[in-house]
Order: sequence, then C-alpha cells, then structure tokens
Amino acid sequence: MNAMSWIKKICLLGIVAGSLCGCQKKNVGPYGELPESIVRLMDNKACACDPRIALWKWGEQLLYVHYHAGPHCNSIMLFFDLDGNEIQLDQAERNQLMSEREVVKIIWECGK
Repeated sequence: MNAMSWIKKICLLGIVAGSLCGCQKKNVGPYGELPESIVRLMDNKACACDPRIALWKWGEQLLYVHYHAGPHCNSIMLFFDLDGNEIQLDQAERNQLMSEREVVKIIWECGK
C-alpha cells in the first residue's frame, strides 16, 4: 500500500470515530445539560412523597437540590454542586440556606 492509501484510511477512521462520539446522547433537559447524578435521581419513577429537583441560588452559589414536597413525608434534602457532586451541609448551614435561598428553577417534578 502506498502512503496515500494509508492517509485515506486514517482520515476515514477519524471521520467515523468523530461521528460516533458526536452522536452520543446527552442528558439535556429544558435547562441544558444535567450532571449524571441528577439524571439518575430523575430516573426514579416512584413518585411517593412528590420528589423534586430544583436549582437554588444561595449567595453566589448555585445548587441542585433534591427534596420531597409531600406534606406527610419526613425526608432529608440532598444538595449537589453544578457538576453533580453531593455537598454535605451541617445543620447550621442548612438553616442558613433555607432562610437565604432563592429558587431559580424547578428542574423536575416526578410524574410531570
């Protein structure tokens, strides 16, 4: 094989690989791409206690928050940064967050 044939094969391989990578399904919701950890929470089809995910602003920080809106449910809120990493808040921080938060968007409501 000559050099031109090899170059054509390499280019063809690059085009095919680029096409496959470019067509991967992204987790895009009405508010853009969402981290995989948030999408996994949304995959839960059990709607007991009315689970929701919202985007909250706290000071200069944006957080994803997973919570239950059901009035008779006693659950713990989960907090995530914009990359989908869970954030641990102590009780004082949680209290401060609840008093200072601004709801930016409701990202997901189970069953809707």
